[in-house]
Amino acid sequence: MKEDCRSQGGRLAEVHSQDVARWLMRQASQRLGDWWLGATDMYNEGTWRWTSGSLVRHFNWAGGEPNNGAGTNQDCLSCCIQRKGGIMMIFGALISVNTFVREQMLRAPCPHLKRSTTLYSLEKQNIKILLWTEFFGKMGWENNVRNELKKCNCSCMVTGDKKQIESADVVIFHLLDLWFFKSLPHYRAEHQLWVIFVVEPPPHIFSLGLVVPNMSFNWTMSYRKDSDIVVPYGESIDLAESLKSNLTSNTPIFEKKTKLIASVISNCYDDARRHNEIKELQKIVSIDQYGECGYSSCPYNDTCVQILSQYKFKIAFENSHCRDYVSEKFWGPLNTNSIPIVAWRRNQLISAPPNSYINVYDFKTMKEAGEYLIKVSTNKTLYHSYFKWKGKFRINYSGLWTYFRSLCEKVKSPKGFQSKVLKNVWDWVQDDTCAMWSVGIQYKIGTSKTRLVLRDRLV
Repeated sequence: MKEDCRSQGGRLAEVHSQDVARWLMRQASQRLGDWWLGATDMYNEGTWRWTSGSLVRHFNWAGGEPNNGAGTNQDCLSCCIQRKGGIMMIFGALISVNTFVREQMLRAPCPHLKRSTTLYSLEKQNIKILLWTEFFGKMGWENNVRNELKKCNCSCMVTGDKKQIESADVVIFHLLDLWFFKSLPHYRAEHQLWVIFVVEPPPHIFSLGLVVPNMSFNWTMSYRKDSDIVVPYGESIDLAESLKSNLTSNTPIFEKKTKLIASVISNCYDDARRHNEIKELQKIVSIDQYGECGYSSCPYNDTCVQILSQYKFKIAFENSHCRDYVSEKFWGPLNTNSIPIVAWRRNQLISAPPNSYINVYDFKTMKEAGEYLIKVSTNKTLYHSYFKWKGKFRINYSGLWTYFRSLCEKVKSPKGFQSKVLKNVWDWVQDDTCAMWSVGIQYKIGTSKTRLVLRDRLV
């Protein structure tokens, strides 16, 4: 159901507030029948979660629902609207995945956006983009963005000079730097687009005093797929049929790997408890740990790439289990012919090449995962099977700055773009499946971490 919905340019709707539930009622009342929603109890019978991973809270179940009616295992959710005696009723109608015939796509509104049906266009030959903030405390990103924009024929220029605020067409704010006691511009032209740029997941985004007024930003630019400009750390692209080939066992990948497993972790904050996972896995297999959180150093240059290219596997555990968040820890090893070892929950939908990684959550215990890694590391044919995707897909791992071309192209689109504004930037950031940042969590004040077992990772 989800894939069919995506193919039509949307996604199965989720109801995360009473406002959205009421909107759903109004829309559905105009067309009675079944409306598919994005929820399931497939992974934990009786516990209903939206496909994003959050619990179903704002849904008005009918009497006796949910149930496994007719003796079938019903795991999907639809909203059925009927009239009875002049009264409109809503209830959950469930259907087995195995008996699915067709779906209806429901386009729910984003509760964080205020939209207009008016199409807007910047009727200018040259677009000026102003980078208002620093990028992780540095202004070096101006040159990076400028060099990238030179590669496209889109007539956009970039500047970091705040004095040009009155002539800027697009103003970009890196969220983390914005909250380090930075101030917003005191001037805003009517035609300006304000874009919030986010590259870190919610557990690493925090405010140190700045209160951002509501209705300030028009577009979002981040790794999240619901952003206006999607900026993934990497992406898998299906090759055209004429370019596809087969990777043979004669390709010397296995022979060049002289070491087993490496991890590189420099952010020791551990919302996802990846250090515990590595510790459990290390009881079975040897893991060389680099970075500030390890015991070996790996410089930020080509020397580190050469060091890591010797390993058969690379730990790609993220610091947070957030929606759509897959960093360079995963995409980098694919470029150096190492197999990424990931810890992805089943509700995380990652667009990765098929059979290109090993997910420890696919095993009942970490011991089983470790034993499988040993098996793969000693079997050349099995090891090579994780690289067959290379003949059918390519990896776009060109960096974050590439997607500023997409921003420029969207601004200059001859079709125009829909006028909209983000109601509250913090609400948008917090609309995720992972923990939010807090002083207590960051500095472990009055908090306790419970040990995570494998069965908990499936939800």
